[in-house]
Amino acid sequence: MNIQNLFYSLLAASVYGSWAFYVNSVSGKGWQAFMTQGALSFMSTLFFLSLILWIVTLREGLTHQLLVGMGIPNLLVMTILYVTHFLAGTPNIVSTILPSCVVGLVGSFFYIRGLKLPAVLPNKVNAVISGVS
Repeated sequence: MNIQNLFYSLLAASVYGSWAFYVNSVSGKGWQAFMTQGALSFMSTLFFLSLILWIVTLREGLTHQLLVGMGIPNLLVMTILYVTHFLAGTPNIVSTILPSCVVGLVGSFFYIRGLKLPAVLPNKVNAVISGVS
């Protein structure tokens, strides 16, 4: 884990946890939603970038890398967020997770586009990814 990923994870926990508190405070479950979303955002941010990088290095062609690299991680994280909030009893689940889902989708597009992947990956196991740690 590097400092940049840790910073983004803490930022995500603070921002999306605060949003969850705001949209659920009327119900009296603001702090519960804050803790649930904050923890989920922290862990999913750490996991998310690693998963995208792994998936993208297994694919060739920018279009395929974008579709698969955005689709699988985002669907997985959205499902985990929804199920966890459902189990935690968060009253406004869609409103709670929508901002992080939208930012995750858009962010993954720019993250994949910004990767400096070799044009041809003849030996994917030994491929070098520069600019990402």
